[in-house]
Amino acid sequence: MRSFLIGWVSLGCSFMLLCPTWAKTPNVLLVITDDQGYGDVGFHGNSMIHTPTMDSLARQSLRLTNFHVEPTCAETRSALMSGQFPLRVGVWHTIMGRSIMRADAVTMPQVFRQAGYRTGMFGKWHLGDNYPYRPQDRGFDVTLNHGGGGVGQTPDTWGNHYFDDVYLSAGELTPVRGYCTDVFFDAAKQFITTKSDKPFFCYLATNAPHGPYNVADSYKQPYLDQGVSEPMASFYGMITNIDDNLAKLLRLLDERQLSRDTVVVFMTDNGTAAGYRVGRNEAGPESKWNGYNAGMRGTKGQQYEGGHRVPCFIRFPDGRFAGRDYSALSAHVDLLPTLAAACGIGTSPTTHLDGINLLPLVESLQSSSRTLVVQSHRVEAPVQWTKSAVMTDNWRLVDGAELYSMADDPGQETDLANTHPQVVDQLRQAYLKWWDDCRPDSSQYSRIPLGDPAAPQAFLTGHDWHGPAPPWNQRMIASAPATNGSWEVTVVQPGRYQILLARQPLEEPRALNCSQVEVSLNDIKVSVSTDPKAVLAPVTVQLQPGDYRLSSRLIGSEHGDRDVGAFYAYVHFLGRGRDLQISAPSWLRPGDRIAWLGGTLIERAQANGAMEAELLARAPEMALSFCNLGWSGDDVTGQARAVFGTPEEGKQRRMKDLELAAPSVVVVAYGMSEALSDEMTVEQFREQLAELINALQSSQRRVVLCHPPKLKLTTEHQTEGIPWKQVTNHYASRQVEFAAVVDQLATTLAEPGEPLAVLQLPDIETGWFESAQYLSQIGYRNWTNRLASGLLGDLAAGNSERVERLSELSRDAHHSFFEMHRPQNETYLYLFRKHEQGNNGVEPFQYRPLLSATQIHMLQVAAEE
Repeated sequence: MRSFLIGWVSLGCSFMLLCPTWAKTPNVLLVITDDQGYGDVGFHGNSMIHTPTMDSLARQSLRLTNFHVEPTCAETRSALMSGQFPLRVGVWHTIMGRSIMRADAVTMPQVFRQAGYRTGMFGKWHLGDNYPYRPQDRGFDVTLNHGGGGVGQTPDTWGNHYFDDVYLSAGELTPVRGYCTDVFFDAAKQFITTKSDKPFFCYLATNAPHGPYNVADSYKQPYLDQGVSEPMASFYGMITNIDDNLAKLLRLLDERQLSRDTVVVFMTDNGTAAGYRVGRNEAGPESKWNGYNAGMRGTKGQQYEGGHRVPCFIRFPDGRFAGRDYSALSAHVDLLPTLAAACGIGTSPTTHLDGINLLPLVESLQSSSRTLVVQSHRVEAPVQWTKSAVMTDNWRLVDGAELYSMADDPGQETDLANTHPQVVDQLRQAYLKWWDDCRPDSSQYSRIPLGDPAAPQAFLTGHDWHGPAPPWNQRMIASAPATNGSWEVTVVQPGRYQILLARQPLEEPRALNCSQVEVSLNDIKVSVSTDPKAVLAPVTVQLQPGDYRLSSRLIGSEHGDRDVGAFYAYVHFLGRGRDLQISAPSWLRPGDRIAWLGGTLIERAQANGAMEAELLARAPEMALSFCNLGWSGDDVTGQARAVFGTPEEGKQRRMKDLELAAPSVVVVAYGMSEALSDEMTVEQFREQLAELINALQSSQRRVVLCHPPKLKLTTEHQTEGIPWKQVTNHYASRQVEFAAVVDQLATTLAEPGEPLAVLQLPDIETGWFESAQYLSQIGYRNWTNRLASGLLGDLAAGNSERVERLSELSRDAHHSFFEMHRPQNETYLYLFRKHEQGNNGVEPFQYRPLLSATQIHMLQVAAEE
């Protein structure tokens, strides 16, 4: 068996009798904070920081005082989760796709779940944002996490800033209320107190106090008042907030009588990021405090002791080892085997562990006589000796050249390499043996799968680019840098794939500002023209299974000839293709850009996939692109666009939308809303539709018309005040009349000798009309009033003022929703994730939380007083 230990003592089965056995299978609560160093805890001698709960926990716990992690976060987390060294599981950077832990690495939650535990993860993951690398893919039953390595980084929901953010719950974007640390602790508390006959494993990994250093004034102001300058004051404030949350969580364990059955671990992931300044001048003349690093040299990212020695407190249910310091060498990789032993479970299905069970050593206060290595590579390919520390209980060999005695020189000020060459040689040989054992291979990648049935869509971001300058946070993305990179992917199924390129994600879209995009997958290159104002460029390509290097180029951008890529890519598997021997529709030409008006009908047309399959099958050969200018309820009068204005303003906005989208073909799918309402006669419909067709043709756009679909009511409807049978009968007769109008205009307004194409959309078989909020302005307002009354319940009676207030909130919510879909924030036809309320058939999933957040606000308003 491979081993990272050099000369460690044998720990045979006889030692297992020393492992504790509890009255029942214990729970495990593992808390890890981000960028908090050894000196950022009051218990370790920091006289400024306020951490009473951490201090109390330290007094109740076994303290691993010589405990080491990697100098940066993703590497530490991979070792913690797998019990293996980061190089062994493919993690040696925080970005560049090198923070993605290999899929074959068995994780701590998988071990505990195998043993019958329920598992939950809350906070920072940083080991992969796509399937199969996400926390819910690696053994966690319940998850709530942000994207990337921190809130506000490139994979995270755009605009997250620690307060009232949108996080991922089992992969679904979920709006939350409150400060990030509070949110993650609250989610952990809910998980812990969920009634179950299974023990729990809870991994609570805060993103705080990682930058940006955002925290409420009430937490940072006390430090400012004591002369701590920024950003250290906010950094300390974030730690104090963690401490307050930890106090509430531990109190909850006491109140629920769970403390006696729970192993509690507190640790951090690397040295301090902002809790210590080397020179007082760096703190500024106004600073009265320069920080505290427990006498150690080095901070986050560095190979010296302060970069990788961190707190680790373990509180056992029966108080075993409470108040004991274990000063022999220990590390992140030890926690998996140690916690498994403490809980009386095996480490199956792991096939290899680099860590050891510390309990027998702690019991006997023995050293393992081991040699450990930590290293910070932060490059595409690992480099020997770079920012490395080879460690024994006493010695530190830094970068393969500097030697320090920790017993005599804990501040690492005196290099003893020249006076102890034999120790240097011994530690260098240990490092080379470790390096060979881990066998880092930069040609191996944790590839992101495309077309996997378990993940139909992959969301690729510049965070995982392989390249010299990946834009890893949203601030960098917003500056639109001239940089490029590539993604390492693997195609699972043969077939057609649509790659939607973007400069910014769809929750905060931004114009591509280029005339052409190019996608490369190994030797395959596909180029398509695009409108500079478009925010997405669709590229469709036929792929066979295998490994690919995927990259993109934005050609004709503001950066001229410099190599610029799209920072985001949405990749969809479209199917295995179809026979293209059938002639293309006469209205479809190579290079066409197709816009749609009348979103309800287009949404329904996609229900059976016929129109989607037809156009997507043509897209690669004909260089087609698509945009959607209509959404549910949009009608020929501009009425739906005019919910917050006049119908004339609605029509003007539609024409502005068309100007921005610059399509060559416009598919007009109107008639359903008009047929449902008595506010428009058949003749008025004819006039309005003719006016629209003329306007489109005058702008040199080809027009395709659609018959209003037939309506088949298949479900019972309980909505009060809407006579459904009468509605459907009325619609049936009007649909025939409106279809005849479409046929007539297709002939009379056609170009000489060529009628306009008319599409027959599928019948509508749905219960979609339950709300019927878009029948008219009056109907819309009535719907908002009903919604408001429903929220208030019994309070609605005699409370017209509050009903109207909530109605206004509802209208504001939909106003924001409409504005969000204007085509300068353009969305594309095949991002059709239906909104939970059914009011947009092409809405990308990123938009879902925005309306939900407003609904949450409405509920809160309803609950006031």
